[in-house]
Amino acid sequence: MVLLPFYSLTEKFQLVGRPTYLHSFDGNGVRFGRYEKRIDSARSDDYNEVFGGFNGFIYGHDFKLQTGFKYTWMDAPKNDRGWGWTTGIRIGW
Repeated sequence: MVLLPFYSLTEKFQLVGRPTYLHSFDGNGVRFGRYEKRIDSARSDDYNEVFGGFNGFIYGHDFKLQTGFKYTWMDAPKNDRGWGWTTGIRIGW
């Protein structure tokens, strides 16, 4: 399940959020994503992530800057958790 709430501050700036929850019915069927698993290859039954950031619109949704921080955790045997930062430019036509 993923929710994608947002709040427009102005026409050019928007706050965004994203809570994420994954559950596997198979034992230890969930693992960290692409970059997190390079640091730790832990597996668990549940994966949680909370993301908060903003979008800066240069030319509407066709050209925008996006950035934000996330906190990720799994209740694996090692109780793994950590912070991440993501930023990028999105272009569409």
